[in-house]
Amino acid sequence: MSTERTPRTARYIESGQWPDATLTPDAPAHVARVQAMCRRLRDRIDDTGESARSVAHRAGIAPSTVTRVLQGQTWCDVATLAALEDALGVDVWLPHGSTD
Repeated sequence: MSTERTPRTARYIESGQWPDATLTPDAPAHVARVQAMCRRLRDRIDDTGESARSVAHRAGIAPSTVTRVLQGQTWCDVATLAALEDALGVDVWLPHGSTD
């Protein structure tokens, strides 16, 4: 039995890899918003020049949580998102209706 978890987003990916994948036509709108948030989070972490692990530690979050969010294995909860935004000093979530 495999211990590898299927990413939560896998059923909505038509091609490519999360978070840059092309979504299936039937993907709910919120999946595109979560995808955009993951791209923004990844890009903001890259902008710092730090590793995701380092940003996670500054945010008081387990590095594995950040990795799982960025890989689409789990959704980011509000408290985690707020802690990451505080650590990065930027907003990552998008206004309603935005996908980038």
